Amino acid sequence: MGGSHITTQILRARSAANARAAWIAAIAIPLMLLAPALWNGYPLLQWDTGGYLARWYEGYLVPSRSTTFGLYLHFGEDSSFWINLGINALATLWILQLTLRVLGQPRPLRLLATSLVLVLTTSLPWLASTLLTDIFAGLSILSLFILVVHGERTSIPEKCLLFGLTAFAAATHSATLAVLLGLCCLGWFARPFLRGRISASGLAQGSLTIVAGAALLLSTNFALSGKLAWTPGGYGVAFGRMLASSRSICAIIARSRASSSAPTAIGFPPPPTSSCGATACSTRSAAFRE
Repeated sequence: MGGSHITTQILRARSAANARAAWIAAIAIPLMLLAPALWNGYPLLQWDTGGYLARWYEGYLVPSRSTTFGLYLHFGEDSSFWINLGINALATLWILQLTLRVLGQPRPLRLLATSLVLVLTTSLPWLASTLLTDIFAGLSILSLFILVVHGERTSIPEKCLLFGLTAFAAATHSATLAVLLGLCCLGWFARPFLRGRISASGLAQGSLTIVAGAALLLSTNFALSGKLAWTPGGYGVAFGRMLASSRSICAIIARSRASSSAPTAIGFPPPPTSSCGATACSTRSAAFRE
């Protein structure tokens, strides 16, 4: 009886210590994640933030500005967007905790230590403190991983929340949706070789998050613009980034030598030199002058 009594006391002490550590982690981690915004006194903004927020007011679609994320920002507008940052921080805390749990590392102190390392060595607190879609890109990859690979270790409510988070993230940016789609396709391709690790039901649930995200984006686009259309601009952004590369400009000009009308067709004068570096510089200067 005495030995049993001592064992019970030890278990109770450990349980109380874990409970205290869990409360400390639940309070400290969101504060660490939002430290840049708290120090700034306002959520961090970026050039794209206004474009997302304007979707509620302008009522039309613009390139690479998700109406779904615009509605998300509008939801927190009355709180000066602190509600949005709170959701960012709590979602990050939850995904980190759930990831460690399904990997067999559920201790609160380990969660706190992992979060501290991420805060000090990565851009995670800046992403969580900024009104942009970027924070959901990383979270959605982890949530998809948990849903597909470790779905059996989660409860039904957790599965529903993971599904919703992944679908929402897919609707916030076409690049995020493309990454998630690529991961699902890779999972289906690899499943015959990893039957013991990847289940068909998990992959089906993960794939359905892509469908749900696409449907969500189309729905919000229709609700705000009256058009059942995809958010425009993905190809334009890719082409613009290609043109920003010196090598791409050099390649365009090199090909244009066979057809003298090509440079003027894209607004560039004929290159004054044959040097690739000088050509790129003169081309950029001409573009700025235009």
